[in-house]
Amino acid sequence: MLTLFLLGSALAGTLVLDAKVPTELRSEGSQLVQIYVPGEVRLELGSGIIDLIVFRNGNPETVRVEIPEEGEARLIVGKAGVSAPAPSEAAATPREVAPETNVEFRTVGSIAVMVQLDQKRIRVSPGTPHTLTLPTGTHAIKVRSSDGTVIWAQGNLDLGGHDTVVQLTEGRGPEVSGKDARWSTTRH
Repeated sequence: MLTLFLLGSALAGTLVLDAKVPTELRSEGSQLVQIYVPGEVRLELGSGIIDLIVFRNGNPETVRVEIPEEGEARLIVGKAGVSAPAPSEAAATPREVAPETNVEFRTVGSIAVMVQLDQKRIRVSPGTPHTLTLPTGTHAIKVRSSDGTVIWAQGNLDLGGHDTVVQLTEGRGPEVSGKDARWSTTRH
């Protein structure tokens, strides 16, 4: 992981760019970072709300992110789209592995997604993240159409005790971002 320190406000915060695809990130007309391969970059920025322009596949998208004074905000750029915590929902990241993990489910696109996590079903709508606190460890997960009739992906979500974001979209497997968190497919 690469960490960049950028000058800004006296109160520094951290933005974690978790790019699953080549990505360029700009703010106020200046390039913050450009990466050509999937990876994670930590940017030390001034705390507060910031408008970022994210270039994915050469196409710009404006995203508003709140950079907290403590902890980090996580921006995920994947094949399906871009997701970030809504301003005022950016939370501090725990410093040590915990017995429970905060997991935020986000959907990219225009339709809702149904998630079956262990035996619980949750509906995740566009623009409305759904956050759960789950025991650290492995959880069975199925990603379905909003009416629950079509299974798009089935597998395991492994949680390592650090805040995790699961980005969902129609017809695709989840994109997981978080320290010690990962998605693995199971065959049925």
